[in-house]
Amino acid sequence: MGQPRSRYQYTVEMTIPEELEVEFNQWYEHEHVADMLNYPGVISVRRYRRIGDAARYLAVYEIDAPEVILSPDYLQREVSEWTRRLAPSWIDIERGVWAREITEND
Repeated sequence: MGQPRSRYQYTVEMTIPEELEVEFNQWYEHEHVADMLNYPGVISVRRYRRIGDAARYLAVYEIDAPEVILSPDYLQREVSEWTRRLAPSWIDIERGVWAREITEND
């Protein structure tokens, strides 16, 4: 993995109930990734599963600027019926917008 193209990352960490995990993965892979990559200012999407906790996920979105995710346009965007149905089942959601610290090596 090379250097990030942007210094900003948006992260979402959550637990998915076991009975919805297959559907969650289908939604994520077949709808959500494309939706996010089509949103202006989203550069890339990566997803991780916590080792030893199969139902805990971390998504990392590389973004042009914090405003991409914090803007009223993003926060009020239309989401699919599939998203509206699954979202209430997500547990312990933690979201954050991060700025990479610039070091001498950058």
